Amino acid sequence: MCKTVNVKLAEDCPEKDKAFTNQTSGKVLGIWFDTVSLKWRLPSEKSNKALTAIHEIYESETVNLLTMQKLLGRLNDIALMCPFLTAFRRPINELCTEAGRSASGTARVSDLVKRDLELWSAVIGDCAEGLLIPSLPVSVPLSHKSFAVHAVKNQNLSHKSSDAGIGCYGSNEDGMYLSKISFLWDAKTYRDLALFENHCTLILAGILLSLTVNLGDLKNQHVVFLTNDITCVWAWEKKYPSDDVRSSILIRCIVILAAYLGSEIHIDYKKDPNSWEFITADRLSRNCTTSNTERAFLRRQLDEKVPRDLLLWLSSWSTDWSLPGKLANSLP
Repeated sequence: MCKTVNVKLAEDCPEKDKAFTNQTSGKVLGIWFDTVSLKWRLPSEKSNKALTAIHEIYESETVNLLTMQKLLGRLNDIALMCPFLTAFRRPINELCTEAGRSASGTARVSDLVKRDLELWSAVIGDCAEGLLIPSLPVSVPLSHKSFAVHAVKNQNLSHKSSDAGIGCYGSNEDGMYLSKISFLWDAKTYRDLALFENHCTLILAGILLSLTVNLGDLKNQHVVFLTNDITCVWAWEKKYPSDDVRSSILIRCIVILAAYLGSEIHIDYKKDPNSWEFITADRLSRNCTTSNTERAFLRRQLDEKVPRDLLLWLSSWSTDWSLPGKLANSLP
Protein backbone atom coordinates (compact mmCIF):
# COMPACT_ATOMS: atom_id res chain seq x y z
CA MET A 1 0.00 0.00 0.00
CA CYS A 2 2.79 2.41 0.87
CA LYS A 3 4.50 1.59 -2.42
CA THR A 4 1.28 2.32 -4.30
CA VAL A 5 0.96 5.81 -2.81
CA ASN A 6 4.71 6.40 -3.08
CA VAL A 7 5.38 6.58 0.68
CA LYS A 8 8.89 5.59 1.65
CA LEU A 9 9.10 3.37 4.72
CA ALA A 10 11.79 3.75 7.34
CA GLU A 11 14.66 1.33 7.29
CA ASP A 12 14.40 -1.64 9.64
CA CYS A 13 15.94 -0.91 13.03
CA PRO A 14 18.27 -3.63 14.35
CA GLU A 15 17.05 -2.78 17.88
CA LYS A 16 13.43 -3.35 16.74
CA ASP A 17 12.52 0.17 17.79
CA LYS A 18 9.52 1.48 15.78
CA ALA A 19 10.58 0.13 12.37
CA PHE A 20 10.97 -3.66 11.91
CA THR A 21 9.68 -6.42 9.67
CA ASN A 22 8.38 -9.93 10.40
CA GLN A 23 9.25 -10.02 14.10
CA THR A 24 7.53 -11.60 17.11
CA SER A 25 8.68 -8.82 19.43
CA GLY A 26 9.38 -5.13 19.12
CA LYS A 27 8.77 -1.66 20.54
CA VAL A 28 5.59 0.14 19.51
CA LEU A 29 4.70 3.59 20.93
CA GLY A 30 7.27 3.18 23.67
CA ILE A 31 6.07 -0.28 24.82
CA TRP A 32 7.71 -3.65 24.15
CA PHE A 33 5.32 -6.32 22.86
CA ASP A 34 5.88 -10.06 22.44
CA THR A 35 3.39 -11.98 20.28
CA VAL A 36 4.67 -15.38 21.43
CA SER A 37 4.20 -14.90 25.18
CA LEU A 38 1.46 -12.27 24.64
CA LYS A 39 3.20 -10.02 27.13
CA TRP A 40 4.14 -6.36 27.23
CA ARG A 41 6.80 -4.62 29.24
CA LEU A 42 8.10 -1.15 29.87
CA PRO A 43 11.50 -0.18 28.45
CA SER A 44 14.03 0.11 31.25
CA GLU A 45 14.48 3.85 30.68
CA LYS A 46 10.74 4.47 31.01
CA SER A 47 10.30 2.32 34.13
CA ASN A 48 13.40 3.85 35.76
CA LYS A 49 12.12 7.39 35.17
CA ALA A 50 8.72 6.50 36.64
CA LEU A 51 10.28 4.81 39.69
CA THR A 52 12.64 7.75 40.22
CA ALA A 53 9.71 10.20 40.10
CA ILE A 54 7.76 8.07 42.59
CA HIS A 55 10.76 7.79 44.93
CA GLU A 56 11.34 11.56 44.82
CA ILE A 57 7.79 12.28 45.99
CA TYR A 58 7.68 9.35 48.43
CA GLU A 59 10.74 10.67 50.27
CA SER A 60 9.48 14.26 50.37
CA GLU A 61 7.27 15.95 52.94
CA THR A 62 5.83 18.37 50.37
CA VAL A 63 5.63 18.43 46.58
CA ASN A 64 5.02 21.17 44.01
CA LEU A 65 2.48 21.20 41.19
CA LEU A 66 4.96 20.71 38.31
CA THR A 67 6.49 17.63 39.93
CA MET A 68 3.03 16.12 40.44
CA GLN A 69 1.99 16.86 36.86
CA LYS A 70 5.08 15.12 35.52
CA LEU A 71 4.41 12.08 37.70
CA LEU A 72 0.74 11.87 36.69
CA GLY A 73 1.74 12.01 33.03
CA ARG A 74 3.95 8.95 33.51
CA LEU A 75 1.36 7.10 35.60
CA ASN A 76 -1.45 7.76 33.10
CA ASP A 77 0.74 6.41 30.30
CA ILE A 78 1.35 3.19 32.26
CA ALA A 79 -2.31 2.82 33.28
CA LEU A 80 -3.31 2.60 29.60
CA MET A 81 -1.66 -0.81 29.51
CA CYS A 82 -2.55 -1.75 33.08
CA PRO A 83 -6.23 -0.85 33.68
CA PHE A 84 -6.10 -2.35 37.19
CA LEU A 85 -4.08 0.67 38.32
CA THR A 86 -6.77 3.15 37.27
CA ALA A 87 -8.59 2.57 40.57
CA PHE A 88 -5.48 3.53 42.54
CA ARG A 89 -4.87 7.13 41.56
CA ARG A 90 -7.58 9.22 43.21
CA PRO A 91 -5.48 10.33 46.25
CA ILE A 92 -2.57 11.08 43.89
CA ASN A 93 -4.83 13.19 41.67
CA GLU A 94 -6.16 15.00 44.75
CA LEU A 95 -2.60 15.80 45.85
CA CYS A 96 -1.97 17.39 42.44
CA THR A 97 -5.19 19.41 42.74
CA GLU A 98 -4.25 20.52 46.26
CA ALA A 99 -0.82 21.68 45.08
CA GLY A 100 -2.44 23.64 42.25
CA ARG A 101 -4.87 25.43 44.58
CA SER A 102 -2.33 26.17 47.29
CA ALA A 103 -0.99 29.73 47.50
CA SER A 104 2.52 28.33 47.87
CA GLY A 105 2.08 25.92 44.96
CA THR A 106 2.95 22.95 47.19
CA ALA A 107 1.06 20.30 49.15
CA ARG A 108 1.92 17.83 51.90
CA VAL A 109 2.47 14.22 50.84
CA SER A 110 0.14 12.17 53.05
CA ASP A 111 0.63 8.58 54.20
CA LEU A 112 -2.35 7.60 52.03
CA VAL A 113 -0.60 8.90 48.90
CA LYS A 114 2.57 7.08 49.91
CA ARG A 115 0.69 3.77 50.24
CA ASP A 116 -0.70 4.20 46.73
CA LEU A 117 2.74 5.09 45.41
CA GLU A 118 4.06 1.86 46.95
CA LEU A 119 1.51 -0.09 44.92
CA TRP A 120 2.38 1.76 41.71
CA SER A 121 6.06 1.15 42.35
CA ALA A 122 5.50 -2.58 42.81
CA VAL A 123 3.43 -2.91 39.62
CA ILE A 124 5.89 -0.83 37.59
CA GLY A 125 8.61 -3.22 38.73
CA ASP A 126 6.52 -6.09 37.36
CA CYS A 127 5.88 -4.11 34.16
CA ALA A 128 9.61 -3.98 33.56
CA GLU A 129 9.70 -7.80 33.70
CA GLY A 130 6.61 -8.31 31.56
CA LEU A 131 2.84 -8.60 32.10
CA LEU A 132 0.11 -10.24 30.04
CA ILE A 133 -1.47 -7.96 27.46
CA PRO A 134 -4.87 -6.91 28.88
CA SER A 135 -7.89 -8.10 26.96
CA LEU A 136 -10.08 -5.60 25.16
CA PRO A 137 -13.52 -4.84 26.63
CA VAL A 138 -16.02 -7.37 25.31
CA SER A 139 -19.79 -7.57 25.26
CA VAL A 140 -21.46 -9.89 27.74
CA PRO A 141 -21.38 -13.51 26.47
CA LEU A 142 -24.36 -15.86 26.63
CA SER A 143 -22.84 -17.66 29.61
CA HIS A 144 -22.80 -15.25 32.55
CA LYS A 145 -24.16 -14.57 36.01
CA SER A 146 -26.53 -11.65 36.49
CA PHE A 147 -27.55 -9.55 39.52
CA ALA A 148 -30.25 -6.91 39.81
CA VAL A 149 -29.17 -4.35 42.42
CA HIS A 150 -31.53 -1.85 44.03
CA ALA A 151 -31.03 0.65 46.84
CA VAL A 152 -33.40 2.87 48.80
CA LYS A 153 -32.50 6.26 50.23
CA ASN A 154 -34.68 7.20 53.16
CA GLN A 155 -36.11 10.68 52.73
CA ASN A 156 -36.67 11.07 56.48
CA LEU A 157 -33.38 9.96 58.01
CA SER A 158 -34.36 11.11 61.48
CA HIS A 159 -37.35 8.78 61.62
CA LYS A 160 -37.00 5.95 64.13
CA SER A 161 -38.10 3.22 61.71
CA SER A 162 -35.82 4.10 58.82
CA ASP A 163 -36.88 2.18 55.71
CA ALA A 164 -33.56 2.15 53.89
CA GLY A 165 -31.34 -0.58 52.54
CA ILE A 166 -29.83 -2.54 49.64
CA GLY A 167 -31.41 -5.51 47.86
CA CYS A 168 -29.86 -7.86 45.28
CA TYR A 169 -31.20 -10.81 43.32
CA GLY A 170 -28.84 -13.07 41.35
CA SER A 171 -29.53 -15.62 38.62
CA ASN A 172 -27.67 -17.84 36.16
CA GLU A 173 -27.67 -17.33 32.40
CA ASP A 174 -30.73 -19.58 32.18
CA GLY A 175 -32.62 -17.39 34.67
CA MET A 176 -32.39 -19.89 37.53
CA TYR A 177 -32.08 -18.50 41.07
CA LEU A 178 -28.55 -17.92 42.37
CA SER A 179 -28.86 -15.84 45.54
CA LYS A 180 -30.75 -13.11 47.38
CA ILE A 181 -29.09 -10.43 49.48
CA SER A 182 -30.61 -7.84 51.79
CA PHE A 183 -28.74 -5.27 53.87
CA LEU A 184 -31.12 -3.02 55.80
CA TRP A 185 -30.39 0.03 57.94
CA ASP A 186 -32.35 0.61 61.11
CA ALA A 187 -32.15 4.09 62.62
CA LYS A 188 -32.48 2.57 66.10
CA THR A 189 -29.32 0.51 65.52
CA TYR A 190 -27.24 2.53 63.08
CA ARG A 191 -26.92 6.20 63.94
CA ASP A 192 -24.79 7.09 60.92
CA LEU A 193 -27.68 7.48 58.49
CA ALA A 194 -26.68 11.03 57.58
CA LEU A 195 -24.20 9.46 55.16
CA PHE A 196 -27.07 7.68 53.45
CA GLU A 197 -27.38 10.24 50.66
CA ASN A 198 -25.42 8.85 47.69
CA HIS A 199 -27.35 6.32 45.63
CA CYS A 200 -24.29 5.36 43.55
CA THR A 201 -22.38 4.41 46.71
CA LEU A 202 -25.25 2.20 47.86
CA ILE A 203 -25.39 0.38 44.51
CA LEU A 204 -21.62 -0.25 44.62
CA ALA A 205 -22.02 -1.60 48.17
CA GLY A 206 -24.68 -4.01 46.87
CA ILE A 207 -22.34 -5.16 44.10
CA LEU A 208 -19.56 -5.77 46.62
CA LEU A 209 -21.90 -7.74 48.88
CA SER A 210 -23.04 -9.86 45.93
CA LEU A 211 -19.44 -10.73 45.09
CA THR A 212 -18.42 -11.62 48.64
CA VAL A 213 -21.51 -13.74 49.32
CA ASN A 214 -21.10 -15.71 46.07
CA LEU A 215 -17.32 -16.08 45.85
CA GLY A 216 -17.49 -19.80 45.13
CA ASP A 217 -19.95 -19.43 42.24
CA LEU A 218 -18.39 -16.43 40.51
CA LYS A 219 -14.83 -17.56 39.81
CA ASN A 220 -13.69 -17.18 36.17
CA GLN A 221 -17.08 -15.82 35.14
CA HIS A 222 -18.59 -12.85 33.37
CA VAL A 223 -20.73 -11.20 36.06
CA VAL A 224 -23.31 -8.57 35.12
CA PHE A 225 -24.76 -6.12 37.62
CA LEU A 226 -27.88 -4.29 36.45
CA THR A 227 -28.81 -0.97 38.00
CA ASN A 228 -31.05 1.99 37.21
CA ASP A 229 -28.32 4.41 38.35
CA ILE A 230 -26.35 5.59 35.30
CA THR A 231 -23.82 7.43 37.49
CA CYS A 232 -22.76 4.06 38.90
CA VAL A 233 -21.99 2.83 35.37
CA TRP A 234 -19.85 5.91 34.70
CA ALA A 235 -18.08 5.59 38.05
CA TRP A 236 -17.13 1.98 37.28
CA GLU A 237 -15.81 2.89 33.83
CA LYS A 238 -13.69 5.70 35.25
CA LYS A 239 -12.68 3.77 38.40
CA TYR A 240 -12.27 6.93 40.49
CA PRO A 241 -15.53 8.96 40.59
CA SER A 242 -15.15 12.68 41.21
CA ASP A 243 -16.08 14.08 44.63
CA ASP A 244 -17.14 10.65 45.91
CA VAL A 245 -14.52 9.16 48.21
CA ARG A 246 -16.67 6.29 49.56
CA SER A 247 -17.57 5.13 46.06
CA SER A 248 -13.87 5.18 45.17
CA ILE A 249 -13.12 2.97 48.18
CA LEU A 250 -15.82 0.48 47.16
CA ILE A 251 -14.60 0.43 43.55
CA ARG A 252 -11.12 -0.47 44.79
CA CYS A 253 -12.63 -3.36 46.74
CA ILE A 254 -14.54 -4.57 43.67
CA VAL A 255 -11.40 -4.34 41.50
CA ILE A 256 -9.47 -6.43 44.03
CA LEU A 257 -12.25 -9.03 44.25
CA ALA A 258 -12.51 -9.24 40.45
CA ALA A 259 -8.75 -9.88 40.23
CA TYR A 260 -9.01 -12.53 42.96
CA LEU A 261 -11.90 -14.27 41.17
CA GLY A 262 -10.37 -13.94 37.71
CA SER A 263 -13.76 -12.64 36.58
CA GLU A 264 -14.91 -9.86 34.29
CA ILE A 265 -17.29 -7.42 35.99
CA HIS A 266 -19.89 -5.58 33.92
CA ILE A 267 -22.08 -2.84 35.38
CA ASP A 268 -24.92 -2.03 32.98
CA TYR A 269 -27.75 0.44 33.01
CA LYS A 270 -31.26 -1.02 33.15
CA LYS A 271 -33.70 1.59 31.90
CA ASP A 272 -36.82 -0.40 32.74
CA PRO A 273 -36.72 -1.43 36.43
CA ASN A 274 -40.04 -3.30 36.19
CA SER A 275 -38.61 -6.77 35.55
CA TRP A 276 -39.30 -9.37 38.22
CA GLU A 277 -35.60 -9.43 39.18
CA PHE A 278 -35.69 -5.71 39.97
CA ILE A 279 -39.01 -6.03 41.74
CA THR A 280 -37.50 -8.71 43.99
CA ALA A 281 -34.37 -6.61 44.63
CA ASP A 282 -36.59 -3.60 45.38
CA ARG A 283 -38.60 -5.63 47.90
CA LEU A 284 -35.43 -6.83 49.62
CA SER A 285 -34.15 -3.24 49.94
CA ARG A 286 -36.99 -2.16 52.24
CA ASN A 287 -37.72 -3.05 55.85
CA CYS A 288 -41.46 -2.84 55.28
CA THR A 289 -41.48 -5.47 52.49
CA THR A 290 -39.00 -7.94 54.01
CA SER A 291 -40.42 -10.46 56.45
CA ASN A 292 -38.81 -11.08 59.83
CA THR A 293 -38.03 -14.69 58.87
CA GLU A 294 -36.44 -13.66 55.58
CA ARG A 295 -34.54 -10.82 57.23
CA ALA A 296 -33.09 -13.19 59.84
CA PHE A 297 -32.03 -15.72 57.18
CA LEU A 298 -30.41 -13.11 54.94
CA ARG A 299 -28.68 -11.43 57.88
CA ARG A 300 -27.20 -14.77 58.94
CA GLN A 301 -25.94 -15.25 55.39
CA LEU A 302 -24.14 -11.91 55.54
CA ASP A 303 -22.63 -12.67 58.95
CA GLU A 304 -21.31 -16.02 57.71
CA LYS A 305 -19.98 -15.01 54.28
CA VAL A 306 -19.10 -11.31 54.36
CA PRO A 307 -15.80 -10.23 55.99
CA ARG A 308 -16.33 -8.63 59.37
CA ASP A 309 -14.42 -5.48 58.42
CA LEU A 310 -16.75 -4.90 55.48
CA LEU A 311 -19.88 -5.35 57.60
CA LEU A 312 -18.56 -2.90 60.18
CA TRP A 313 -17.76 -0.36 57.46
CA LEU A 314 -21.24 -0.71 55.96
CA SER A 315 -22.82 -0.25 59.38
CA SER A 316 -20.83 2.91 60.09
CA TRP A 317 -19.59 4.49 56.87
CA SER A 318 -16.22 6.21 57.01
CA THR A 319 -13.41 7.41 54.78
CA ASP A 320 -11.28 4.33 55.42
CA TRP A 321 -8.88 3.75 52.53
CA SER A 322 -7.50 0.69 54.34
CA LEU A 323 -10.75 -1.24 53.69
CA PRO A 324 -9.61 -2.72 50.32
CA GLY A 325 -6.47 -4.07 51.98
CA LYS A 326 -8.45 -5.54 54.88
CA LEU A 327 -10.80 -7.20 52.39
CA ALA A 328 -7.88 -8.66 50.42
CA ASN A 329 -6.32 -10.07 53.61
CA SER A 330 -9.60 -11.76 54.57
CA LEU A 331 -10.04 -13.69 51.31
CA PRO A 332 -9.71 -17.48 51.62
